[in-house]
Amino acid sequence: SLQNMSPLRYQDNFIYSGDKCVFSICLEGLLSGNQKLEITIDLPADRAEALIVIIQKSKSPVSKDILFKKLWSREASSVKDDKLLENTLYKARKLLSEEKIKYRKGCYFIEKKAS
Repeated sequence: SLQNMSPLRYQDNFIYSGDKCVFSICLEGLLSGNQKLEITIDLPADRAEALIVIIQKSKSPVSKDILFKKLWSREASSVKDDKLLENTLYKARKLLSEEKIKYRKGCYFIEKKAS
């Protein structure tokens, strides 16, 4: 296990149940050109709730650009748009109790909070 290989880095509260890291999943999507997010469910009207649903239903971490386009049906084009997404992420994070929205290597994903 990772903890056996590097006990200082992967301590007792580290939980990993997959066979890929976030970076490899994002890189795989970029290299394959498969950056589409196919979600065929109705999203909640509240954008913070919709953001949570998008990330939860995605099979891989979701890039900032895809999140913005899915939530506002257009490309982000300014610093104001970046702030809009940041504020929505802040609200979404406050809605979650057992999980955390994490950001790594340009992608968002949901992770269970360590207990």
